[in-house]
Amino acid sequence: MAQSFGTFDIAVLDGGQYDPRWPLIHMTPEEAVRAADDMGVKSMILTHVGKFCISAHSWDEPFNRVVEASQGKDFRLLTPKIGKPIRLDGAEQSFSRWWEDIN
Repeated sequence: MAQSFGTFDIAVLDGGQYDPRWPLIHMTPEEAVRAADDMGVKSMILTHVGKFCISAHSWDEPFNRVVEASQGKDFRLLTPKIGKPIRLDGAEQSFSRWWEDIN
């Protein structure tokens, strides 16, 4: 895709609420990372995660899996706490593993 359209500043990709029984509905976190890598994105944010569960995985599993899968990739993974802003102007911004602090 990057060859056809150039690079993307940001991609918002689903990677939560996945289930082997419906593989064509939502991507897994690893599939989302692969898609971001294929598109040549500069930044990626995972969606369909962290609010409620419609599948058998825990609510925070997608966060842990996407962090692991994106290690060493050329894009920046954005994991803001739900409701927090993301700066797209190139300013330095870091995100904690906030989901680990929630019971």
